[in-house]
Amino acid sequence: MKILTADAIRLLGLVMGLSCSLSVGAGNTATQRITYSVQEATRISVSGDPAPMVVVAATPGAEPIPVTEASTRYSIASNAGENSKKITASIDRDLPAGVLLEVELAPPDANATSTKRALSRQATDLVTNIDNVAATDKAITYTLRAGATAQGLSGDSLLVTYTVTNQI
Repeated sequence: MKILTADAIRLLGLVMGLSCSLSVGAGNTATQRITYSVQEATRISVSGDPAPMVVVAATPGAEPIPVTEASTRYSIASNAGENSKKITASIDRDLPAGVLLEVELAPPDANATSTKRALSRQATDLVTNIDNVAATDKAITYTLRAGATAQGLSGDSLLVTYTVTNQI
């Protein structure tokens, strides 16, 4: 059997004291500083292509009856804050003479303003005053008009591009 000397006992006491003071100093809480940021993000999507729109011949002495199509929807999300956004739309090519395509988007919330507009190659404002919003299943309503001067067309199509941009 070994007997501890006085020096060994003092050394053992010092080691135990250090380990106790380390665990007491660590405490039962700890803190960290987290640095973070949230980037501005705005996204828009549409639910596919609308059904074909066909303007039928008018009764004698009258313009052809416009066709309305409202089967598609859009969704939008934006954390723009006070940096208001707007939705614009344009088409990829000019329509034939006498043919007019209008579109109206349902506003994504009570603060936004929506206007029915004729589409052209030049982007036109459809919805303005968009701030922080997350909205889905909002109606897109197209109206196709053909005046008496419009020539007959068979199955033509075009692309409509929706863009969310800063409202200036």
